[in-house]
Order: sequence, then C-alpha cells, then structure tokens
Amino acid sequence: MQLQNWYYWAAIIGVLFTFVTGAATVLVLWKTWTLSRQGHELARQGHELARQGQELARQSKQADLLSEFNRRYTQVLEMQQKPEHQRDPTLYYDRLWNLQFDQYQSWCQGLLPEETFAYWMDNRYSDWLADREVKPMAAVAGEPIKYRAGFHAVVTEWNHSPFHEFIDDLHELGTTAAIEADKKRRGRA
Repeated sequence: MQLQNWYYWAAIIGVLFTFVTGAATVLVLWKTWTLSRQGHELARQGHELARQGQELARQSKQADLLSEFNRRYTQVLEMQQKPEHQRDPTLYYDRLWNLQFDQYQSWCQGLLPEETFAYWMDNRYSDWLADREVKPMAAVAGEPIKYRAGFHAVVTEWNHSPFHEFIDDLHELGTTAAIEADKKRRGRA
C-alpha cells in the first residue's frame, strides 16, 4: 500500500509541477512579448530621432551654405569698386559664374531650398535680358564687358556640362522652365 500511496502523491506532484511549469512558460512568453513590443517602440523612436538628427544636420548645412554664398556674392559685388578688378572685368565674371556653378551644384544635391535657388536664377535671367555692363568696370580694348559677353568669356569652357545646359535653358526659357527641364534631365521630375 505504501507504494500505491507513493504513486498517488507522485502523480499529484507531477501534475502540480506541470501546471507550475506551464504557468511559468506562459509568464515568460508574455514578458518576452511585452519586451519585444517595447523594443520595437524604442527602435521606432530611435529611427525617428535619427531622422530628426539628419534633418537638423541638413538645415544646418543649408544655413552654412546660404551664409557662404551670400558672403561670396557680397565679395563679387565689392569687386566692381576695386581698381585691380576694373582693369580686368573678366575676373568679376569668373567669380560670379563660379559662385553660380556652386549654387547650382548645391541645389542639385538638395542642399539649397528651391525657392532660394529660383530667386537667384531669376536675377541671372533678368541680368541676361538687360545685358548691362557692370559699373564701374572699365572697358577692355575700348569695349565694355556686358553681362552676356562676360558669361561667354567665362562659361564657354564648361560646354556640355549639366550646369551649362541649365544656364542655356535659363537664358532661353526663364527660371521655372529651366528648373523643370533640369529636373527631367536628372530624372527628378
């Protein structure tokens, strides 16, 4: 009889042990599931913080570029007053068009707001239409260097570049159409 009692108690203990083990397994699974959900939420928040960090870095780069381009443009304008540049006005146009090239490249890379770039290009289009000489630049060989001649003196060597194509479109079609044509060429339309 004692052996039968032993089997009886062993069966009860076995059932209780199985029940406790099952309950512990369910508890572990539930805890794993909740930790997994928390991990996914933390990962989502981490991705959002990384995206916000990238956006802040982009905005900071934009601010740096705008400041740099404005500084360089001011220097270009100041060149008009310097006698050493008045003797060779192509230096003025060289600096102006190098600045325009850098602005174009930055816009293509998404580092400049399109509205700002379009405003700058509206000014270049107006300059093209007016074709004024830069005051008080001196005449070279008796002829003043006007905007179009300055453009051709500097930018001709950039033939068949995306920048030159863009500027040709700008001079022919205006700002909005030139921007749209450039976007199509680069597959961004």
